[in-house]
Amino acid sequence: MLKNPKVYGVYDLILNNYGEDRNIGSLHVEVDDHMTAKEIQLLEREIAYLCYEKYHTVMTVGVYARNTESEYEAGIKKRVADIIAAYPDIIQTHGFYVDEKNKIISLDIIISFECRDPDGIYKEVHSKIAENFSDFTIQLVLDKDYALT
Repeated sequence: MLKNPKVYGVYDLILNNYGEDRNIGSLHVEVDDHMTAKEIQLLEREIAYLCYEKYHTVMTVGVYARNTESEYEAGIKKRVADIIAAYPDIIQTHGFYVDEKNKIISLDIIISFECRDPDGIYKEVHSKIAENFSDFTIQLVLDKDYALT
């Protein structure tokens, strides 16, 4: 198990098995946006090595940056979370980031596998976020819930 104080969450885990001890995978980790490339490289290698040694899996590690600098960004995150809270079929969000300079809000949502209209919810949520932040481009990604519960 990955326990590292620099990692706030692990998302988008994908594993492929090609026979005994032939595993390839990918995942995203959420880290502070002030980390340097060197710090991210060291963390990525630590995670990849752990996955290889412990689980015999060659792992590609992607990074989600966590907004840490601005109350303005925190306010946007709260407003977006309030919009999403109205949709019980949305079971998780991650990858949230506000790029103030380029006026972009990006995040992923996971909609329950049991939801009958995930595309409709996606469009509605995208529209509501865009209405509330009309001066921003909204990059909303619809992830799938493949977990067995």
